[in-house]
Amino acid sequence: MEAKVPENRPDWFPPVSRLQRGLSAASVAVLILLAGGSAAFSNEQVLIGVPSFALIVLASFASLFTWTSGATGLAGFLTPVFAILLASVVPATSSFLLFSGRPLFVVALAGLVLAVVARRAVPPKFVLLPALFALYAFVAFQSQTRVGPDGDEPQYLMVAQSILQDHDLALDQDFQEKRYEAFFSRPLDPHFRIRGPQGQIYSLHAIGLSILILPAYWLGGYAGASFFMAFVAALLVHQIRRLIADLSGDERLAEGTAWLVGLSPPIIHFAGLIFTEIPAALLLCVGLRAGIFGRTRGTAILAASCAATLPWFNVRYAILSIAVVGALGWRLRTERCMADTRRLDARAILAPLSILIGSAAAIGFYHFALWGFFDPRRVYGRSREFSLDVLPEGLPGLFLDQEFGLFIYAPIYVLSIAGYFALFRRKPVLALAGLVAIAGVVATASVWPMWRGGFNPPARFLVPLASVLAAGLGMCLQRGIKPATALLAGWSLWCGLGGALNIETVHRDRDGVAPFFRTQSGAREWTAALPSFVLSEDRPTRVLAWPWGVLLGIGLILHVRTPPRTARRNSNLDSLFASLALMATAMAADHLSPRIRAPERDATRLLGAPSLTVPWLRWQGISEAIWPLDIFYEPHRTPLGLVFSHELSLTTGRYELALSTTDAAAAGERASLTVVRHSNARATRTPLRADANGLRAEFDIEAIGEYDLTLAGGAPMAFKQARLRLIVP
Repeated sequence: MEAKVPENRPDWFPPVSRLQRGLSAASVAVLILLAGGSAAFSNEQVLIGVPSFALIVLASFASLFTWTSGATGLAGFLTPVFAILLASVVPATSSFLLFSGRPLFVVALAGLVLAVVARRAVPPKFVLLPALFALYAFVAFQSQTRVGPDGDEPQYLMVAQSILQDHDLALDQDFQEKRYEAFFSRPLDPHFRIRGPQGQIYSLHAIGLSILILPAYWLGGYAGASFFMAFVAALLVHQIRRLIADLSGDERLAEGTAWLVGLSPPIIHFAGLIFTEIPAALLLCVGLRAGIFGRTRGTAILAASCAATLPWFNVRYAILSIAVVGALGWRLRTERCMADTRRLDARAILAPLSILIGSAAAIGFYHFALWGFFDPRRVYGRSREFSLDVLPEGLPGLFLDQEFGLFIYAPIYVLSIAGYFALFRRKPVLALAGLVAIAGVVATASVWPMWRGGFNPPARFLVPLASVLAAGLGMCLQRGIKPATALLAGWSLWCGLGGALNIETVHRDRDGVAPFFRTQSGAREWTAALPSFVLSEDRPTRVLAWPWGVLLGIGLILHVRTPPRTARRNSNLDSLFASLALMATAMAADHLSPRIRAPERDATRLLGAPSLTVPWLRWQGISEAIWPLDIFYEPHRTPLGLVFSHELSLTTGRYELALSTTDAAAAGERASLTVVRHSNARATRTPLRADANGLRAEFDIEAIGEYDLTLAGGAPMAFKQARLRLIVP
């Protein structure tokens, strides 16, 4: 007997059977257990890590939450689990192993997103700001202790230090006395292009951020400034929630979108960092909200103040000021039309106009006082900063580069494109202001050789656009969330939370491959399946942008064509097709990839941990890492040593390395093993001793990190296999 749909209940769903709820709950639990246990590919076998007790507890709570939510159709997300079984017995399907280990958190989080939607409940509004501040403070602490200030961050801190100690902006004495040693461990040079009239060194960076962090730096030094910036990031997400609430009138939508944006890159990765992008994003958000939705003279003054403040953080933010001023002007014109008067009220525009003119004049006189000219752009020197030659790599790299691309780390933002059509219908002035900001930022960044930003997390130059992208995203999510959309959210949340817990893997300079995807993969590494636009030698990998671009485009079209808020529950077929589309794209990119793989990294992901071999489920109490070597070592051709294993993620402990050789006669010749920490090039050298099968050595790892293994000296020989095991944890 079919359930009767009540009248006036378009969102009504038929009752859910216990079997459907049980399948969904079990699917989430299985995915979390397999993801948290990780995976490896060693000695031509797939190893599945045994989950810890804490992970079992987490999976139990997630399963219970999914059960009580009444979510259905999550069993299709188990497709990667069956793919792992297939890949373990059919070598031709080895690309399926991309979806083993920690990447399975993507589909687990997608299931939890659908469970949250099915539950139709959001946290109280007052929880967002303190909860995100607590999370961001933790992320800031991670950055302080595991990365430290780098890139442009020490430069802003040095200006604040000079103001506090010397009461001026000249940095000559500050760098001569090495005052940066209070927060920076390496030698540091000032960032400047031209000197002042008397030869003084002034930072080429705008003064706004140094002024903003000045009280926090005075009270707590670098740590105090970092925690203050974490609060600014939390405040940004809070204002994004209010902007979407004003725009849509839907508090649940605003709350859910804010949590999704706040837990996804790039905001969560920039929380606590001393960069201008988060304050600029906050000023743009507050300025647009006050300029468009405000109704009083005070909100007009607030919008003008935000627009006037933005260039003090960086001259390139002038385009954001134009977007805010344009939105405010539209509002004042609309108010005049509604008042049915042709005379413009001078009092309504006098104060905002005075603020804008006064700020522009102050910026000019500030630069004249320091350098002798009014144009703030001249602090960068007379060399050409921008070039159209950069566009072919800068534009796609901003979105699809595996180290710095927005869509690679937060594909949920691709839905902002679709949401902009709804945004134009709902609030044209916000859509136009947002397009001005987006076009200006993207056009500027994509033709600059430093489009990636430098030593920083992904999508640095797109962070100021967080509010306008979130507005488009909110309009798109108002149509509902289906499994394909949930997968986009799951990937974004995995990168956001995973990167926050391993902050050193996302706060990096150009490396050719992304440390996050290098270290957080399972039995098959993801870096070969993702494009890279940073290094010229990686140009062949840029073809991989096509399958990922097609996948995002199809997902965007399907989301737009799906009727909004359809009155049916998600089915297992929906999640199955969404999973298959993601897996097929990843496999296609993996097969197209020109990158040479590093089997040593895939083999060492469960080194020293208990595991089970798949599909035969044989137990290994302490896993070893075994990978093939196909090298002929000739010491005279590599006087500096031959690197045979790159960037192995190793924990502290004592290890034994055994190298099998096909040249038994030369096995007695002595060579040395050099273990080099990848982050600081610190090396330790250990003599290799000969045995019946080849060479063997023991070495100690004193700090968790990535290490290169290098051969030096000895006699020529051919190596066929390496075996690494943890002797003493």
